[in-house]
Amino acid sequence: MNNDVATQIEPLVRADVAALIDNLLGKGSFDLVGDFAEELPLLTLCHFLGFDSAKREAIRAKALEMVGSLGDQERAAATFMALAQLGVEEVLARREEPATTS
Repeated sequence: MNNDVATQIEPLVRADVAALIDNLLGKGSFDLVGDFAEELPLLTLCHFLGFDSAKREAIRAKALEMVGSLGDQERAAATFMALAQLGVEEVLARREEPATTS
């Protein structure tokens, strides 16, 4: 990762960590993997790519589908294209409404 990008998103990732931990503290019980370990990389990836964090579930679903399709070239290509389509949609949306810097 480019150090400039890492420096730019570091405060956002730190805020995500704090928010995720605060969320865990508010629960009676939690799943450390599902509620924290899966969420943090998705949020970080969204920051890195410039995606709205609300899209992390769609990104996660497509990425898991792509990993699950390994060994089936046709299915893997289709799932990769579906994941890439999310990126295309984001670029087109940004043309219409540029994101503000955080």
